[in-house]
Amino acid sequence: MSDHPPPTYVELTPNTPDVARSGFTDPSAPSKRYKICFITSCMFTPGEEKGRGNLAGRRPAFAEKFGGYDFFLFTNREDFSHTSGWDSIYIPNEYLDKACNISADDPIRKDVYRSRYPKFQGYKYLKYEMQKEYDVIFYCDITRARCRPDPNIPSPRKDWQDFAHQISQHGLMQRKHPHYNGAFRECNVIERGGTDSKENMDKMRSFLKENDCPHRSLLTANGFFGYNPHNKQITDAFDYFFSIYTTEKLTHRDQPLWCYVRWKLGINPILEELYEKGKDIADTLEKRGKVKENRTARKKEMIDMNILEEMFEKIDKSDTGFTLHYPFLFSLVLGLESKEVFEFGTGFSTHCILHALEKTDGNLTSCDVLHYNKNRNVTDFTKQSKRWTFHHGNTNHTFGSIQHKQYDLILHDGAHRESEVLIDLNNIYPYLKHDGILITHDTRHHNLGAAMIKAVNDFARDKDVEMLTLPYGYGLTCFRNNGNSVNKVNLTWKKLK
Repeated sequence: MSDHPPPTYVELTPNTPDVARSGFTDPSAPSKRYKICFITSCMFTPGEEKGRGNLAGRRPAFAEKFGGYDFFLFTNREDFSHTSGWDSIYIPNEYLDKACNISADDPIRKDVYRSRYPKFQGYKYLKYEMQKEYDVIFYCDITRARCRPDPNIPSPRKDWQDFAHQISQHGLMQRKHPHYNGAFRECNVIERGGTDSKENMDKMRSFLKENDCPHRSLLTANGFFGYNPHNKQITDAFDYFFSIYTTEKLTHRDQPLWCYVRWKLGINPILEELYEKGKDIADTLEKRGKVKENRTARKKEMIDMNILEEMFEKIDKSDTGFTLHYPFLFSLVLGLESKEVFEFGTGFSTHCILHALEKTDGNLTSCDVLHYNKNRNVTDFTKQSKRWTFHHGNTNHTFGSIQHKQYDLILHDGAHRESEVLIDLNNIYPYLKHDGILITHDTRHHNLGAAMIKAVNDFARDKDVEMLTLPYGYGLTCFRNNGNSVNKVNLTWKKLK
């Protein structure tokens, strides 16, 4: 197979425009009116009035124009007439075949391959061929009307400006597949359903295996999605997908390959259904009198549900030693209703803590010898968080210069030398609240574990703590503080009646 190196990106900073972020931004009423375009496609094979099969060849479902937005239907039939409400944009087969790398003798569903050009490369055609610029583009597959009402038809009842505001900041909004996850599972379903051949699905599965695609990864339903065409990380992902799709020609179905590309490049879309559900929950709580803040404050504090998918993807990748402990860490921050957290070291753990602190309205202080701009595991969400304070240096030397609080939770995953770890733990212990939790990683590590467990045992010898070691994921030793009764963890949670 051809070599398809993934796109590389410059270092992203809080000042980098159009950065794709992991998590919801403030979804309050946008301060500007976004220019929005809806696009779809209807492609035909030569000599067939209605195209072929039940994929790209159905006539478009009716869409009522609204909001002053543009509605474009891309087609390869110059004489295509319809009454769907969409404005037809004719693209000749010669243009599409060149863009899609299609030759006359290719044994593929050419109509479907051509339809993928406006789906994943439509932003280019709009900009360079039609000279049109948009803040957000929504792709809608409205030629597969299997149910009424068709969920892919844009509805004037939805707040598209609110969606556009989210997408302009985050980069991409999609819908989660309603039944299952994973590219391999999708290949099996496609094969059983007969929408592509076993031969093609075998090729797709081989490609996924050769490229280490996990079996469990977020699968999206690609019949509807919205994206920011000025977000380079998203458009590069579309280009990377389209390069593989049109070069390898593994299958005309796009979900398995997009599942792989999204995982490979770390693209984490806003999930439309979770975002809308979150807004509904906030509205319900307000009606019940449980939340007194205004709508903007409620939405700003709403936790990004995508973090759960991100943690499970890290488990699939297993690319950090802390991988299996991320859900536990997230739960600790929430359960302790943490207001102040301290972290020795930084990485994806920082990302998880900060997402949980969005829920508890807390803050995180981290210290690391490696600057976050040089740490590939520190996310853009972390770098831009106002809840995060970072100190650069070795905590054995910089600890005294940090203005410490009383901490609900402390994570040690920094130094791994016995003497340095013991100094860190002894230094931080006076700042651990009563009932606060201190966790130390790598106490069962095959190389580092002996030194780490000796350090934590020496630390615990004269402390009023309860101690437990989780044996998996290189070991995680947990301490609950029985001392420091003057400063207690403030737990307020109660079961709602």
